[in-house]
Amino acid sequence: MKRINLLKLNSTLAVFSILSCFSLFSLSVTGFAQEKKQFTTKNKTFAYEVSKETTADDLTAIEKEINAEKVATLHFSNVKRNEKNEIIGITTQFNDKRGSSQKKSEYNSQGIRPFAVKIHENAEGYKYLEIANSTEGLATTTATPLLNDLLSDESSDNFDFGESDMMEMMKAMQQQEELIKKMFEEKGK
Repeated sequence: MKRINLLKLNSTLAVFSILSCFSLFSLSVTGFAQEKKQFTTKNKTFAYEVSKETTADDLTAIEKEINAEKVATLHFSNVKRNEKNEIIGITTQFNDKRGSSQKKSEYNSQGIRPFAVKIHENAEGYKYLEIANSTEGLATTTATPLLNDLLSDESSDNFDFGESDMMEMMKAMQQQEELIKKMFEEKGK
C-alpha cells in the first residue's frame, strides 16, 4: 500500500514538474513577446497631379513649390494645347544634386493621361522626387510608396518602377534584416 501511494506521489510530482516546465516556458515566451520594441517607419508622399485640364498657372505653381523644397529642379516644357485648351503634349524633367534625373514626354491628341510629380520623404527625412502615373484609382494607400504602385488599379503596362523605387526597396530590406539580427542577438543574451 505504501508502495502504491509512493508511485501515485511520484507520478503526481512528474506531472506537476512537466506542467511547471510548460508554464515557465509560456511565461518566458510571453515575457519575450512583451519585450519586443515596436518599430514603425513613416514615409510621406506629396503628389502634384498633372492632367489635360491643368492650366499654365498650375504648372508654374507646381514648378515653384517643388523647386522651393530643394529636392530637385523640376521643369515643364514643350507644352502643347488643343482648341479646348487641354494639354496634348508635355515634357516633364527633373535633376537633383545627387545626379539623378527623370524625364517624361507625353503626347496624345485627345489629351494627356494624368500623371503625378511626387515628393517622397522617408522616416529619416531623406527626400526624393519621382514622376509617376496618376495616383487616382489607388484602392489602398500604404506607408510604402512601392506598395501604392503595386496596389494600383491601373493596368500593368502603365507600371513605373524606377531606380529610386529599387533603391528604396533595397534600403527597407536592409533595415528589416538589421532589425531581425538585433532581435536574435537580444534573444541570445
